[in-house]
Amino acid sequence: MSDDQHPPNGDAPADPPGPPPYGQRPRYGQPQGPPPYGQPQGPPSYGQPQGPPGWGQQPQWGATGPQGTQGSNRKLWIIIGGVVLALIVLIAAVAVGVSQFGGDSEASPDPSSPPSTSSPSDTAAPAPAGGPMSASGATELISTLEAEDWTCYDSLSDPVPVKRCFYAQPDGSGTTSAKMTLQYQSEDTVGAVAATASSPSAKQSELLKTVAGYVGETLLNGNGSDLQGLIKAGTTETIDIEGASASGSDSYFNVYAPDFDFAQIEAPPLPSFNETRSTIEDAGLKCDQDGRTVICDGEVNGISLSAITVIENGEVAGGWSVSANSRGPIRRGAEVVATLLRDTGLTDDDGAAFVAANPQDGQAGDFAGYAVSIIISSSSGYYNLLVSVDQVR
Repeated sequence: MSDDQHPPNGDAPADPPGPPPYGQRPRYGQPQGPPPYGQPQGPPSYGQPQGPPGWGQQPQWGATGPQGTQGSNRKLWIIIGGVVLALIVLIAAVAVGVSQFGGDSEASPDPSSPPSTSSPSDTAAPAPAGGPMSASGATELISTLEAEDWTCYDSLSDPVPVKRCFYAQPDGSGTTSAKMTLQYQSEDTVGAVAATASSPSAKQSELLKTVAGYVGETLLNGNGSDLQGLIKAGTTETIDIEGASASGSDSYFNVYAPDFDFAQIEAPPLPSFNETRSTIEDAGLKCDQDGRTVICDGEVNGISLSAITVIENGEVAGGWSVSANSRGPIRRGAEVVATLLRDTGLTDDDGAAFVAANPQDGQAGDFAGYAVSIIISSSSGYYNLLVSVDQVR
């Protein structure tokens, strides 16, 4: 795990700053249907005659009336009463049938039908699909971030996907930057979400609150406000949301599924120094090793160029930092660095094009399984372009 992905109870990163407040996304619609499903809203129970008091109770004949007609009258009224009772039962049965099968469908929904998930208005966002930490929710989250000027990448695919999204915008004297990592548990489930942000104007918490709201809505069954509540200065808090462990401060937040296994995430190793040394020196740089540190420097096309890494057990341990220093258009230095990175196998054609075309402070992207990031500074007419290449973490 990299330094900017904190465990649930880990220390928060240093307090940098974040961008202008983002607009709040409307909450996903709640089911709009008749109250409680499975309870038909039909007429009152049938089978109990609804008439004047005593309805259905036969009068006591024989106490009055001529004695000579008492037996015949009683038989007559028994027949009439039986006919009336039969009619009542028939009417009740028809009424119940109409209520269940031909009545108002809104008042009497099919108990086996799922509740409606339609939004209360045409402008509200759709309800998240797939349940907590679902891949379908992550797809919706990525689409939302890309609409907010983030750039997202399929960073790793084997054995499970890792997707990362980056944000970088000028902010006063520097750049507001942020990164969000989605580490999947399977093709259908997200195991962990980690986000960090920094800004020279101390607005990173506003950016993180916006992103936390999106994450809570799409991956935690609409609990955006609960996750946003963790984004505050001076404290680190851990809570349970929909079975996931969530923690955060004013510069980061994390969400972990309870059984997430970080060990299954395998980033490809960087090329060894022995594999890249000849290419670096053929480009015009000279390499020296002092202990674990390797420094290669020289001049290429009039631009001062250097490349630095750390070696442990013959492997590149801390990634590569390649920098260009010169006067004039920074684009020239970016093209020289991009060519060196591609030729040494530290990036691919897309990554080289990204560096050459985006020499802007804070830009970052993932190419060929490696993470590429750009830092730019300038002073007295000189610029320094630093491009870092490391494993995706």
